Amino acid sequence: MRAALPFLLLSVPLVEIALFVIVGDMIGLWGTLAATVVAAVVGLAMIRSQGVAAVQRLRPGAVSGEAIPLATIVRGAAIVMAGMLLLVPGFLTDFLGLSLLLPPVRRRLGEAIRRRVQPAGSSSAGYGAGFAGGPIIDSEAVVVPDEPPARDGPDRPGLNGPRRAEDTRPEDTH
Repeated sequence: MRAALPFLLLSVPLVEIALFVIVGDMIGLWGTLAATVVAAVVGLAMIRSQGVAAVQRLRPGAVSGEAIPLATIVRGAAIVMAGMLLLVPGFLTDFLGLSLLLPPVRRRLGEAIRRRVQPAGSSSAGYGAGFAGGPIIDSEAVVVPDEPPARDGPDRPGLNGPRRAEDTRPEDTH
């Protein structure tokens, strides 16, 4: 997959240019430009409305710490991704974005993600199984305050010693 990524990144703009030429030949320049602008406006509207709605559906579970169903996450992410793909000018990205709006496509995408993702806490080996065989280091932790202590003051002269002669206490002189 990693070897295919550079090829995909280079081929998508080439396919988009070819599709612009083909569609422009079929419906003309103004029709092509209108279709591109309409798709971008629809994508922006989807991101604004459906993206906010998806976040609102996820918020209660995230705040309460409950598990959020994968189908809900996939649905929201697919709709936002569809809007982003529609926003990008081009007919290939528009086709991909429109396909993400179809429930059967989202369902298959969710199934593919479910096969690849292991839910948190479902490891069959138990807690810490990924660290078996490694060294165990026993240590202690020290809490460091966020703000350094004040350097100057009547009890703490500057870093390089007292700044004024009256700051010197009798026990400080040797």
